[in-house]
Amino acid sequence: HLEDVVKRFAEVTESFVQNIDSLEDISPFKARQLNDQLMQLEKCYIDAEGLKQRPHMKNVVFGTDNFNQYGGILAPGIHDAMWSASQCQSQCQDTCSATECHHQWE
Repeated sequence: HLEDVVKRFAEVTESFVQNIDSLEDISPFKARQLNDQLMQLEKCYIDAEGLKQRPHMKNVVFGTDNFNQYGGILAPGIHDAMWSASQCQSQCQDTCSATECHHQWE
């Protein structure tokens, strides 16, 4: 199901971009309409509670790296979870179970 949603999103995005590219002169009203559509799309990526470990990070698609605030990353929540898992694995080694490590980051 996720693949279908991603495919549909890509199709709609491509259509939107082609629509914009086909415009010769754009009226202020049409520009405002397109901008409103883009802002509505961006709102879909905002989580009011923010990320688990970084509540100030509200955008779930685009964000900054915890260790490089100048570097942008995609899916910061997934990035943080993977980093946490790798840290846990290196810290825990054989001293704790994966479940114990998982609970550290909840």
